[in-house]
Amino acid sequence: MKRRSLFNRIISLSIVAVLFLTSSASAFADVDEGSAPAVEETVESSEEAAISDVPATEEAVVPSEENSSIGEVVGEIVDKVAEVIGGDSQTPKEGSEATDEANKDEAVGENPEGNPEGNPEETQEGEPEGDPKEDPLKDDEKDKTEDGETDEEKLDEEKLDEEAKDECEHELVYTSNGDGTHTVKCSKCDMEEYTESCEFDEDGKCIHCGFERLPEPVLTYEDDEVIVTVKGAVPENADLKVTPIKKDVEETAEAFEEVAAKVLENTEVENFGTVGFIAYDICFINIETKEEVEPDGDVTISMEYKQHALPIDNLNFDEVESVDVSVIHINEETGTVDDLTKENKAELKLDGEKAISNAEFTSDTFSTYVFTYTANMYEQIRILFNNIDRNDQNLSDVSTTVINHRVTSASQVDNIGDFVEAIPGYRFLEARYTDPISKETVTFNKFKYETKQTGSNGWGSVYSGFIRLYQDDTAVTDSIEIAGELLVDMIYEKALALTITKKATGDPAADDETEYEFRIVESGTNAPAANKRFKVGNTDKSTDSNGVFTLKAGESADFATFDSGTYIITETRVVESQTEGDVEGYKLSDFKTMIFVNGELFNGKPYSPEYTGERNATFTIEENNLTDIIVKNYYYTKEEVSESQEILSKYIKYDPDAKDYNLQLKFVGPEKVVEETSYEIESESVIEPKHLNIVLVIDRSGSMGSRNRASHIQQATQLMAEVFKTKKHVEAKWKIVDFGSYANLASATSNWVDTDTFYGIVSKKGTNRSYSGAATDPYNNDRYGFDWYYDGYDRWERGGTNYEGALLKAKDEIATAEANVEKVIIFLTDGVPTMYNESGGGQSFTATAYTRALSAAEGITCNAFYSIGVDFDNTPYQISRNTYLYAADMLKNITAKVNATTKSDSTVDAENIPALFRSIAGKISSVTTGEEITETTTYRASNVVITDPLSEYVDIEPGSEFYISVEIDNVDIWQSATYINGKIGADGKQLNPAIFYLEDGGTHELKAEYDAEGRTMKMTIPSDYELKPNYAFKLSFQVIPSDTAYEEYLNSGYNAVGDPNTDNETAQQPTSSLKDGFYSNDKAIVSYEFQGNNPTPEFPHPVIQVYVINEWNLYKTDGFENPLGGAKFKLAVKDNPQESYEGTSKLDTPEDKGIVKWGSDGTQVIPTGKTYTLTEESPPLGYLKCTDYWEIEISEDNVPTVNAYKEDETEGEYEMVRNRNGNVVTYSLYFKNVHETYSLPETGGNGIYRTTLYGIVLMLTSVFLFYRNKKKSKVCIK
Repeated sequence: MKRRSLFNRIISLSIVAVLFLTSSASAFADVDEGSAPAVEETVESSEEAAISDVPATEEAVVPSEENSSIGEVVGEIVDKVAEVIGGDSQTPKEGSEATDEANKDEAVGENPEGNPEGNPEETQEGEPEGDPKEDPLKDDEKDKTEDGETDEEKLDEEKLDEEAKDECEHELVYTSNGDGTHTVKCSKCDMEEYTESCEFDEDGKCIHCGFERLPEPVLTYEDDEVIVTVKGAVPENADLKVTPIKKDVEETAEAFEEVAAKVLENTEVENFGTVGFIAYDICFINIETKEEVEPDGDVTISMEYKQHALPIDNLNFDEVESVDVSVIHINEETGTVDDLTKENKAELKLDGEKAISNAEFTSDTFSTYVFTYTANMYEQIRILFNNIDRNDQNLSDVSTTVINHRVTSASQVDNIGDFVEAIPGYRFLEARYTDPISKETVTFNKFKYETKQTGSNGWGSVYSGFIRLYQDDTAVTDSIEIAGELLVDMIYEKALALTITKKATGDPAADDETEYEFRIVESGTNAPAANKRFKVGNTDKSTDSNGVFTLKAGESADFATFDSGTYIITETRVVESQTEGDVEGYKLSDFKTMIFVNGELFNGKPYSPEYTGERNATFTIEENNLTDIIVKNYYYTKEEVSESQEILSKYIKYDPDAKDYNLQLKFVGPEKVVEETSYEIESESVIEPKHLNIVLVIDRSGSMGSRNRASHIQQATQLMAEVFKTKKHVEAKWKIVDFGSYANLASATSNWVDTDTFYGIVSKKGTNRSYSGAATDPYNNDRYGFDWYYDGYDRWERGGTNYEGALLKAKDEIATAEANVEKVIIFLTDGVPTMYNESGGGQSFTATAYTRALSAAEGITCNAFYSIGVDFDNTPYQISRNTYLYAADMLKNITAKVNATTKSDSTVDAENIPALFRSIAGKISSVTTGEEITETTTYRASNVVITDPLSEYVDIEPGSEFYISVEIDNVDIWQSATYINGKIGADGKQLNPAIFYLEDGGTHELKAEYDAEGRTMKMTIPSDYELKPNYAFKLSFQVIPSDTAYEEYLNSGYNAVGDPNTDNETAQQPTSSLKDGFYSNDKAIVSYEFQGNNPTPEFPHPVIQVYVINEWNLYKTDGFENPLGGAKFKLAVKDNPQESYEGTSKLDTPEDKGIVKWGSDGTQVIPTGKTYTLTEESPPLGYLKCTDYWEIEISEDNVPTVNAYKEDETEGEYEMVRNRNGNVVTYSLYFKNVHETYSLPETGGNGIYRTTLYGIVLMLTSVFLFYRNKKKSKVCIK
């Protein structure tokens, strides 16, 4: 205690010292007399506050009127500190004098400045000012050095006890102020009194001063959803105002968005959760001024919900991992958010589904209060495992596995091997999944569960769970949204290498003597599978050296081992085929044969009884895999009713204007109508497809939204659809009737829908509506889905349960069922009847509604009626004065009234609905039937392909079009059809194919294409389309003669004769039928399937001719082939010389090249079909006239034939050149002349040699004479 007191004194004085030291000199200089007490008071108060146990006995010395220097002030402070330290020293130094003497030595510290007033408070009387005194601090330091330790370790315990007795133990006195506060003071000391608020007990009485407050006022607000009460510090003359903040209300829409932003900003949602809120603006309004006023203090707000409030729509609590509900307060002025729940200022009561029922919270200010709801989710994945063999036969019941996948960013992976069921005698092969929409089937071995954002709920992200299937590490599907069940086919096979089963129908099925022979050979080598051991039941057998073995109907050959490889199995014959008496044995032609390899029909089609080839199939053996082969012989008899043969036509037509040919192929398929009896009952029972029409009647009243009933019913309905999908021999169609206060037919099933479509409808979440009346986010719902319960938007429908309306609507819809189908109604409800069509009690049971429901049920007629009550209670309902019934009894009585062969009523908890639906589906689809089928069967051609390879004598015409046309009953339908003509480019290649869309029980696309490289035109008719006998299919295209055709024609003529009836009937001049020409095609055929066979008949062969234009011209040239102009010729008819034509060779233009033009104007045409004599009448200038003459025969086709003669009638020479440009053939005749200076042989002279010699002699003579004369001239000059 003493140490602390000493320390406090030092610190207090140190602070004062610092204040003085940090003050400026001018501040001290201005201190006047009146300010001195202030300085004194400051020092005293600091000392008194910190050192309460030091008696202040000495008066403070007032400074003189003269101003003190800074040094004096500092000295004074130092002396003061020394005094404090000296006064507190209670431990005597070792070897010192008595305490009193020691205290005397603790004088004023030495003044370094020599100021006599350095420490006026400690100056002793009689001592001269300024005398140096020993510094007590230094003495104390000296003592420490001498002792080696401080004296604080030897404090006087008695002194400490005495000081403790001096401290005051306060006795507080509380005096009420009459306004909810009281004054507090101490009755023992002069403690400063203070005022504080009263603290009231439960009765409103202050526990200190006894003041009693007035009773708290209570204000109340109420609407359709909530009752709000406020009590506490309610201002006078105030009223309560509560405004629900909703998105769809115009006045609060903007505030809603602001609240949403604040909620998202201040709410943490772990993982992939969801958040929602309910907000209210709560305030006090002054009754007179209508202005908002704040509370006078704390107020308590209580809220009681009439219907429990759940801020998040459509929340499936089966998928909720954790939830958190909080109350937050948004301060409108500061924008801050207070979490009242975390501050323990709010209490919430929630029901089993976490909906808010009551809330209470405390606050001292009003603005916006928000209930925030955050939920972290997981997805519940239901996987249906359908265990089947490779022939789609069920090996066990469908099993269901539920997987809870936590919705996080991480993925969860499961291997399919974890779900394999051990089935005796079988081994698991693979897992398959078939997309319910696209029908695509994939094989996989891993599940991967993922989470993706699928949208927004208005103030936060919405996430959904997905499954993706993998084969090892390769994804084989896109992400599949988890909605209901996922159906997986688990494929098993026998634990063998090869099994071959023989099945027969009709009488042969019961024949235990007839054997069927098979042969197995290796594919490619045809080496027999010799001596292969197998079992038939428990009997050991083996194939022979040729790979042959036999089986009876119903027997199976099980090969435990078989070498890996590819093999061919052939059913060769029926062994017992001999005639026994008048009864002939069976033959393969008595059967329609189908061979299945691992569940797949080989070649996708049966071998018909008429098939004459080998009935075989190829299969592969792989190690550790079973190859399962089933050979089915359906006994078959037939009687022919009618038959029409195929018709193949090919026509050609020449267009003289376009100078091309139109080729047209026409095909009419065959048809055979027979009455057939096929025995479809196998040796073991075969399920005949069962046809059902099912009306599903579902209660959608508001109560279906409780306890996840709607979710369970959706799962159940999906499961039932899945079960029907697994039934390979059940064909069901569906309608949905929903009811609440009224009954309606679901719009998505306005017509009967198949199971796949029904599955798609019930798998989607539907367009449930929120209380605001707006459709919820499209990411969460599907406009084509089904709403599983009426929500707040559907206020009129959700209130009641109208059995009568539902049953009458079901009656109307089942009446629209198809003929010859089983009619089934499934009726599901969670409540008793409360309404009927004209009236009713709304949400409460009425006996009239029950009796009206009985009458409605009595009017229903169907094959089966199933009723299901969900979560029925044990409340008895009064039917009459003395009659009470439970809900289950009422449902039983209603079911009994229905006219149905099969009737069943059940009650079940919501979570058990799926199992019940699966059981019902099994009952509906479990009946099997089989019978002999006698029907009239029409066989028609299918898989038709027309192929026309062009011959070398024709080319496709560049720039032309080709097209398909169809005739029905000899009338071309092109005007009403949709088609696209094919086009050929300038290079002779196809630009686009020809398309024809045939409407016949659907749209069928016919296509024609031209392969320029293969020079082939081909038309394809869809393989699944069967040609009717009154339909003719035509393919037309344009061709022209090829260069080969022209050359061969000009050189040797035609080489073929056209087949009969190959001229188009519209051709004005026949050019093909039995005419000479060239074949247009090598071998045009049509291939098609008919009664299991594949004929390829050939089209007729039309021919083409080449149409040429012949021209001839006469040219005049010299001996060097240079053109000459000006020569005149005469062309006289040989038999009539008076008929002649004159012509002149021309060089007028560069193109003339010495051509002879006839007539005065050069345009005269020489008639054909005559023989002419050609003579040269006048040679060109400077040339000799030629004495040769020609005889020219001009044929009717204007083709010249020339014979040249000399003047002496001997054979002369001529030159003729033939050129072809397209179909124009030009014959050029050349008539030659020589210059007159030279008697050239070409023009009749004596030759060039003599003339040349004369010229040389003359030239030499001239040179000699010139030289001699020149010499003489020189001599004379000398």
